[in-house]
Amino acid sequence: MKTTSYLVLTLFALFLIGSNLNAQLEGPAVTANEDAFALNAVQQTYETKTIYLDGSMYEYTKNKTEYKVGFFAKKLQKELTNSSEEAQQEIASGVKKKRKGTVLASLGGVIVLTAFIAAPIITAPVFIGLALGGLVPFTLGSVDLQESQDHLQKSVWLHNRDVLIK
Repeated sequence: MKTTSYLVLTLFALFLIGSNLNAQLEGPAVTANEDAFALNAVQQTYETKTIYLDGSMYEYTKNKTEYKVGFFAKKLQKELTNSSEEAQQEIASGVKKKRKGTVLASLGGVIVLTAFIAAPIITAPVFIGLALGGLVPFTLGSVDLQESQDHLQKSVWLHNRDVLIK
């Protein structure tokens, strides 16, 4: 997934650079020095302000420095405060889903664990009911946790898009 993100961002940057150069070539005459300066400025902005998530979603890289995403992505959420409204909405829904998923998965895990601990002293139908009853919230929580990662990736992509467009 990380390689795909790099590829998409690189292609997007090349597209923007190409569009920028075409616009400059169609406009008034520009010297080679000014052209190189504009290209260098875009490259500098790209390298210093874009964010890359690692595969585990616990760390991100900005300006060649690694940072922790933070508990429920709080540090990353602070990083995206200057991004577009769309990116902020994505990270907010990612945080919301992560909270909901954590609660559901934890609750389901506790119910299943309780069923296995109490298995010797409860009847088989009660054990099966508890075990299956715990698997439902655990599964729903796991789905929410995966969706939260998708929202997190989309918010970072939108932030990087905003950086390159500005």
